Amino acid sequence: MYSYFSNITIRSRLILLPLPVLLFLLIALVLYIQSQNQEIDFSLKEQKGIEIIKPVYFAYKVALPKFKIGNENVDDLKPMIEEGNVTILKSGILSEDSKQIQKWNTYLSYDRFDQLTTRNFLEDTQSLAVKIGDHSNLILDPKLESYYQMDIILFQILALWKHVGQLKELIRDEYLGENRKRKNFSNISYTKSIISISAIEDICINITNSYHKTMENAPIYQEKIQKNVNQSNETCNAYVAELKKVLITQLTKPDSSDELFNIIHKGTFLRSEIQNFSISVFEKLIEERLAEQRFHRMVNIIILALALSISILLIFLIFKSINLPLRTVLIKIEELSSGNADLTKQLPSFGENEIGEISGSINRFLSQLHDIIIQLKYSVNQVEKSSEQLKLDASSVSDNATGLASTTEESAASLEELSSSFEVMFGSITDETKNISKIAEEIRNIP
Repeated sequence: MYSYFSNITIRSRLILLPLPVLLFLLIALVLYIQSQNQEIDFSLKEQKGIEIIKPVYFAYKVALPKFKIGNENVDDLKPMIEEGNVTILKSGILSEDSKQIQKWNTYLSYDRFDQLTTRNFLEDTQSLAVKIGDHSNLILDPKLESYYQMDIILFQILALWKHVGQLKELIRDEYLGENRKRKNFSNISYTKSIISISAIEDICINITNSYHKTMENAPIYQEKIQKNVNQSNETCNAYVAELKKVLITQLTKPDSSDELFNIIHKGTFLRSEIQNFSISVFEKLIEERLAEQRFHRMVNIIILALALSISILLIFLIFKSINLPLRTVLIKIEELSSGNADLTKQLPSFGENEIGEISGSINRFLSQLHDIIIQLKYSVNQVEKSSEQLKLDASSVSDNATGLASTTEESAASLEELSSSFEVMFGSITDETKNISKIAEEIRNIP
């Protein structure tokens, strides 16, 4: 790896250096956007769940009044079942082979509902609604203000329907068979009435508490919810009071079941009012949450994009702050290597860093080299001056040598003459010496 990078220029490596940081930022941006998208998809799925649960509940609302004596016509119910199936399958929340969908589709083959079929349809519709809530994140809703509305829609209302259905079943039993001849409700029916009416009363209290929880966490809806709570409490109290009067306080039962069924049907309308209001509040809460999530996603994306842009700008400036001095130093070194460098022009100061130290060293080298060249030029000038003097001295020496040569020739001639004189003189001395020797010999020979 080191050998690989050693073949890459420093400037190229400077460009590659921030890539891991940029890659990390991009990955973080993608992961964050994915996280934001998941939250938005979660809320969108909730919104979709609310839309497809409406026709299911509407079918339940239509079917509930049919839970009477039996053999009820369901021609008006079949289009609602078909519409609900189309809406559910189009949403993709549940598949066509889902157990709840298949059960719901079986009721399309019925022309009339008896008591058992009606009860089964209501139970299967409740199961379908809960399944939709489970698969559309309604049950998993993380926000308190919307969670309590989900609790009302999927659980409290279904519990209310259940007890309304039990009261209808109780009435049906009282007006069929041997019980229809009785003027008073049976003890079993009396006990069941007390249990169901108490449960309905508790459900109304639970619904009110859920609305209060929603108001605590979504104060902007406080006025609207409080108005509905007051109205619901008033209607619910009146409904419970009427049930108690007819089923508990009153000693004799009405001659016809229709009067009781009409009274109990008021629970269906009460449920519809509460549910429709809760669904509208739930939808607005989800819409506001989606808008807030999209806004936050956009703001965060803009912030991350700005941070990424600033990072890129800083990286560019840092790269430029390193690349420009390096390029300037490199150009100066290339000038020096070519021999065309202006030694009087030094590198600018690049601060107290490594490049600044290098440029300072080069500037000192240029200064010393400049001084050396100046000294060399001075020495060359001195040498040129000395050379001229030497030329003059050589010319003088040449002239003196010429004169000396003529003098030498004259001296040589004189020496030759003197040598000849010396030779003659030596000859005379030799002859005289010989004569002296003869005289001395002769003197010795004298006795």
